[in-house]
Amino acid sequence: MSLSDEDRKRIYEEEKAREEAREKIEKGKKQKETAQIGKGCAFLLIIGVVLAIILYFVFSNGDKQGTSDKSSGIIKRGSSVVLTSKEGGAIPLAITKEAYKEMRKYWLANDKVGMAQMALSGTMFMVNSGTKALMIDRTTFEYEVRIQDGEHIGKSGWTASDLVKLAE
Repeated sequence: MSLSDEDRKRIYEEEKAREEAREKIEKGKKQKETAQIGKGCAFLLIIGVVLAIILYFVFSNGDKQGTSDKSSGIIKRGSSVVLTSKEGGAIPLAITKEAYKEMRKYWLANDKVGMAQMALSGTMFMVNSGTKALMIDRTTFEYEVRIQDGEHIGKSGWTASDLVKLAE
């Protein structure tokens, strides 16, 4: 059984139309996928920007030099502070953040030998309660201060935030 030229032409046209329709559908799917990917990327970019802004405000704490609010008790960089302990004893300060972590470990364990070894190595020093200082840097739980009076004047060190109070 042979096909006439007219039948062949009709079959060819139908196949061509099917192929064009298939290509159009595929192109539409790709465009949708591309649009979805674009929307996803835009969403992630927006989330990233919002997260960056939040982290900036969390870690900067809105610090402005010398603008501590005495009524709220917030201590900002550049503030005059007093180092105090409840017992009125000595206040430990570590010379670096890393040394502070080690010192805190010994302090919490009441390890006097560990504290003495740090003092002898020069990685920490002690000041009297009531010592005046300038707040230089801060994290959530520790402050870096520069001593303003006494035996260690001019030295800076890290100490627990609860040992640092705004100067009157």
